[in-house]
Amino acid sequence: MYLFNKYPHPDNFSYLARDTKKKKLFAGHHECTLTVAGSFNDIYHITASVQGTDHRYFSRSGLTPLDRCMSGKNAPHSSLSVRGDGELRLKNSAGKTILQSLPQKAFGVCGNEWIFCFSLTSKMQFYGMGERSTHFEKSNSSHVFWNIDAWSDHDMRIIRKDHYDPDYISVPWVVIKQGNEYAGILIDSPFCSYISLGHAENIIGNSGTQKQGDRFMYFSAENGTPSLYVLYGASCSDLVAGFQNLTGRVPRPPLWALGYHQSKWGYKSMDDLTRLADNFERNGIPVDGLWLDIEYMDGYRVFTFDKKHFPSPKKNIARIQERGYRVVPILDPGIKRERGYETYDTGRGADIFCKNNEKNEFIGLVWPGKTVFPDFSLKKTHHWWAKNIEQFAQTGIRSAWLDMNDPATGTIKCTGMLFDKGKALHDAYHNQYALLMAQATRDGFHAAYPDERIFLLSRSGFTGSQKWTANWTGDNYSNYYHLRKSIATTLNLSLSGMPFTGPDVGGFGDNCTGQLMVDWIKAGFLFPFFRNHCHRSGSNQEPWVFTKMQCRIITRFIRLRYKLLPCIYNLFIRQERYGEPILRPLFYDFSDSRKLPLGGIDDQFMAGPSIMQAPFVDEGIVTRKAILPHSRWYRADTGEWMSGGKEILLRKNDDSTPVFFRDRSIIPMQAGTRKNNKNDLSNVELFICMDVHGAGTAEYSYFSDDGISVRYQDGAESIYFIHAHMRKKILRLKINTIRQRDSAVRFTPVTPDLLDKVVVTGDEKQVELTANRKTVRHFGRAVRWYYWK
Repeated sequence: MYLFNKYPHPDNFSYLARDTKKKKLFAGHHECTLTVAGSFNDIYHITASVQGTDHRYFSRSGLTPLDRCMSGKNAPHSSLSVRGDGELRLKNSAGKTILQSLPQKAFGVCGNEWIFCFSLTSKMQFYGMGERSTHFEKSNSSHVFWNIDAWSDHDMRIIRKDHYDPDYISVPWVVIKQGNEYAGILIDSPFCSYISLGHAENIIGNSGTQKQGDRFMYFSAENGTPSLYVLYGASCSDLVAGFQNLTGRVPRPPLWALGYHQSKWGYKSMDDLTRLADNFERNGIPVDGLWLDIEYMDGYRVFTFDKKHFPSPKKNIARIQERGYRVVPILDPGIKRERGYETYDTGRGADIFCKNNEKNEFIGLVWPGKTVFPDFSLKKTHHWWAKNIEQFAQTGIRSAWLDMNDPATGTIKCTGMLFDKGKALHDAYHNQYALLMAQATRDGFHAAYPDERIFLLSRSGFTGSQKWTANWTGDNYSNYYHLRKSIATTLNLSLSGMPFTGPDVGGFGDNCTGQLMVDWIKAGFLFPFFRNHCHRSGSNQEPWVFTKMQCRIITRFIRLRYKLLPCIYNLFIRQERYGEPILRPLFYDFSDSRKLPLGGIDDQFMAGPSIMQAPFVDEGIVTRKAILPHSRWYRADTGEWMSGGKEILLRKNDDSTPVFFRDRSIIPMQAGTRKNNKNDLSNVELFICMDVHGAGTAEYSYFSDDGISVRYQDGAESIYFIHAHMRKKILRLKINTIRQRDSAVRFTPVTPDLLDKVVVTGDEKQVELTANRKTVRHFGRAVRWYYWK
């Protein structure tokens, strides 16, 4: 049983020291070898070999070999040295020390447990660490990395309105910010791990016994090969790109996955799907995914449909998908232990279920009752599950969300679940169970639909999971605490190599008020994943159940999501090509200073390099402060230009939300107002955000493809390079076709201000355009935009 407020104490470890007579390193009585492998791309791999321990490498995260972590750098910007006593020191190209081992405590062991200790400075700030339901910045804290079923494993009174740790997704990686320079450390072990960042020791009745100068940081795992990655970044973007290269980029998703999704625990039937489709169409609200929760199954048996709800699953699913919607059913790993149930019978016959210590099937208690669990550590289990997915897909299902894969075992201790035919401890595969399930699920859908991009959503995850699945942040609550927390959680996941994430919009538990839903939709419409989901015991959360005014505002921002899909889609393309996150903290794109510190801002974010949002996420407030980083900014919801490098005061308006476009940016949008999900990436409005009172250039590479197939991997995509130059109210726009497939993209320049002249050149032609002024309400309040044709 894991206690989540207990951590290893560094004094219980024996540390490296050199035996001068034997000329060898020892940690206590263990002979050790410390090895550092360097990378041209500022990525370093540190491993330790410890005699007399049972250390083995169990990770299935599929990290990229160092010689393949390409970044385009001409030379490394750092160096990592190891001294004879094992001390590690990371320096930048100027020779400045960025990280160094704690003196005489570089590396230690305690049985099979191991630890690396580093010195800590007052300038350091900490981020990342996967999913943490704690503060955005992590100084003076300790964390355990062990995937959990939050509502089952934590006190729900705490979860509702307070911090808790751990959570569903374990990525033992920390971003270390020192001014505008960065380092990162990854524990490369799937076992239960710990990161402590200067956390004061606590004794009951006498907390905080350490002085500030005594604090340090450590990185520890309970077992497995001692393996640590250290990364350097001259900027946050350099560091995150390096980490994304190491752990894997997100493959280009299907366009529909980036739309709006409607879900509820309780959606279970063809009638539910039809009702939803009819109401979205009646209200002119675009939606792509209609989701089914566990009651669609026959008695919660995985890979089945309840005939009462789906009399003819293939025909029923086809009828909904012919209307343009994707049906996304839930899949759990727990298999009902029942003779005569085909999935159980074939799994039992193939001997692919997890064992207990008596070499029998491990039994948990989840939705079907007594359940067994696929042992995804085995190749034959991977193939068995993938084959079941392929057969399930014959109903027309092309996607799934993977739940309860923490793995959740109900009231039964999960640690009794053994792997590798009972030979491997539970700890070796617990954190990576969801990752392995996602791999097999993806392979199954790929076998069924080899020409389509596959979209999966998972509750739990581990380092590298983003290569196979998106993640949502698990069960939350309908309150402003969870609304605000969703920003910090999503930003830290983005910094942890998991950019395709988002919360349950509106909250899963309790009842969502109309005002809360309005505020949550406005705050979340730019998030990478955008799904409204709630508990069966709570009130419905579909847009039309709220007041007419609230429904109108919710509808506007869902439509705005679709208008901005070309921009969001191209951000995902840049993620696949370059490892850039979609949602970013302000310090990702801007340097901070003493006058304008950015490291603690947890209620603003960038969506790509050009769009910044400062939503209202606290209950009852009518004003808030916001930081404008150094730049000129166009406020899209009011139509005014603002200078950056300062703090401003914003006043709440229910019709709108503060959204800022960065000067010298080009933002592609779909034409018109989107009232359905029939997207068109070939008819694009180019919003040229350039201050007419200044001079400068903006550039953008626009990608367009069919939005669903894998043909783009063979070059079936159109690519355009767009260059804009503004001077004295004259805009010169050059559009060059780099590659064109299928129909050409039609671009309509749009500007926030009236210009004297707009000239478009490219592909051997030059055209001078005329302006058509329009009043638009895409962001709420009426503003004037100028369309040039």
